[in-house]
Amino acid sequence: MKANKKLIIIVGLFIITATLTFLFFKTDIKKTDTHSIDKLAHLKQPSPDGKYYLTTNNKSNDEWKEIFIYDSRTNSRVSNFDVEIGKYSRILWFKDSKRFIYSDSKSTYLWNVEKNSGKEIPIVGHELSLNSDETLLGVSNNEGITIYDLNSNSIKSEIKFPEHLWPSVIISWNQDGLPKYVSSNYSNDDGSTIIKIDEEQNILELNLEMTDHVYNKSVDNKFAVFNKDLLFYDRLASNSTHKFDINSEETSKVTDKPMSLVALSPDGTKIGSFINGIQVFNQKGEIIYEDDTGHSFVKLWKWLDQETFVIVYQKVYASGLFGDSNRIEIHDVSRGERLERKYISNPTFDNVFFTKDSQQIFSQNEDEVNIYDLR
Repeated sequence: MKANKKLIIIVGLFIITATLTFLFFKTDIKKTDTHSIDKLAHLKQPSPDGKYYLTTNNKSNDEWKEIFIYDSRTNSRVSNFDVEIGKYSRILWFKDSKRFIYSDSKSTYLWNVEKNSGKEIPIVGHELSLNSDETLLGVSNNEGITIYDLNSNSIKSEIKFPEHLWPSVIISWNQDGLPKYVSSNYSNDDGSTIIKIDEEQNILELNLEMTDHVYNKSVDNKFAVFNKDLLFYDRLASNSTHKFDINSEETSKVTDKPMSLVALSPDGTKIGSFINGIQVFNQKGEIIYEDDTGHSFVKLWKWLDQETFVIVYQKVYASGLFGDSNRIEIHDVSRGERLERKYISNPTFDNVFFTKDSQQIFSQNEDEVNIYDLR
């Protein structure tokens, strides 16, 4: 009986604390819009300016998929097209927020939203990369990388990789419009490495011994983060984090502390890590900011500037006994504090996205798209 009373008291205190937190925690993060979508639809990456968002929905015959583009302010459908259903779908927006590339294992399309027209690109792969002036598209598959010239609508180059290497993300390009450094997975799933491609298109394998694959999307990417100058990665079987300087090709150990690498600050001086809590490391491997979130799972981490970042995560209470909550938070490393918090509905399929130019969060909750303004 005493044990039951104690449990009732604990549960009651938890409910009171949670209620007070929801009611009185102040935040400037505002939900600006909620739009209804089909229950079977999947939200995809919105445009950088936040003007458009995309959904995909399989047709009844399960062979074709519809891509719908909506105006995020009015929720009116402004464009759509059909694609054959394939695996590993990717959306890559251009900086102008008017065009994007859709790709999966069966097809690749370049689509102009404002003109409501597009064209099929005759190459497929599992990773997409654009060069700095967005005139060249790099498509990686298990055989190599194809470079497609978007101005002339023609293949510029095809770079074949050896069978034991599967290229992934193009990390940097050379002045001739060809990939220079590329992350590559070993075909036997034994980690990954970085490949240098010289002027004669020779494949040079750098001995970095990275733990796992490198992706463009930060929440998928637990083992490496990079910008045009630096790459930080978890070293295979050593539980240590190393730095690769892309310009000098020098490698150095950063720390023996475990990191779950999720985001690199714009200037490359701060490394975001999330292991049941927030840690920010400097390049010396020192923790310069941390916030204990308890048993939790990160869904998104994006830097807003050199010092502040937004994070979306799920916090689990008592191993799920008391449920969970999902939160958007903004943290300031220089001030050493969390600035804002907003509780949100659980993102369906973990579909939560950040738009860089408009600084908004788009999140799907079953048949709704919720938009949150961070400014």
